[in-house]
Amino acid sequence: MQVTDLVLQSSDVVVVCFDATRLATLDSVRALWYNRVQSLNSGAPVIMACCKADRLTEEREVSMLREVSAGVGSG
Repeated sequence: MQVTDLVLQSSDVVVVCFDATRLATLDSVRALWYNRVQSLNSGAPVIMACCKADRLTEEREVSMLREVSAGVGSG
């Protein structure tokens, strides 16, 4: 078992960060990290932290990011 898994299992809360300027990092949250946290510690609340949101220059980028991130954990 990896150290990360041991930490996730014993955590009271998990903060998962992603980079708003690199949507691949949000894809990684959706494809890997959220499910991993849920499988190891389904009782721990998951806080998603959007890093570099201040770097988004277009309102359409912000809107798209909201739509995409709203789907994390819903399915």
